[in-house]
Amino acid sequence: MSVIWVLVNCNSLAEAKNIGGACLQARLASCFDIFKRELTQYFWPPRSGKTESARGALLI
Repeated sequence: MSVIWVLVNCNSLAEAKNIGGACLQARLASCFDIFKRELTQYFWPPRSGKTESARGALLI
């Protein structure tokens, strides 16, 4: 058996719970963890030189 890690950036904690729960119900995952993000910064649009900030959750 091999292990596959999937990382999903979610817009909210509720979205992460919904996706994680759906994966469990469909038996696509045996478990999931959610980490609340206080801040994420990224370039948007890519290569624009402008940065955006967001909050959300990381689903593993």
